[in-house]
Amino acid sequence: MVDYQTPPELEALQQLVVGAINPLRDGIMEKDKEHVLEATGIAKQNYDTYGYKYIGELFKPHITLTRFETEEPADESKLPDTSAFDGRFIKLGLYELGISNTCVRKLAEFPLLSA
Repeated sequence: MVDYQTPPELEALQQLVVGAINPLRDGIMEKDKEHVLEATGIAKQNYDTYGYKYIGELFKPHITLTRFETEEPADESKLPDTSAFDGRFIKLGLYELGISNTCVRKLAEFPLLSA
């Protein structure tokens, strides 16, 4: 993963999006039920309120480059330097979340910057 700082504008945007669509969600994903039982503090509050852990304080903007078949850590010395991943994000996509936190179906797309 390549992690990014969370600017206040992105935090505010997340809250607007979550607030608008939370009434439409259908419970907690099956894979998260075990995590919900183990969750405490803010994580537990987020699961109870939103059905998802990474909201608000726990929001962590990132780009997932790939997922490995095993949980063994990759040899990071063979990976490109993360400073090479830079750019402007011009659209926000709203996706249905699938297993392994994959985006399985685009629900909507919104422009962020004018070209």
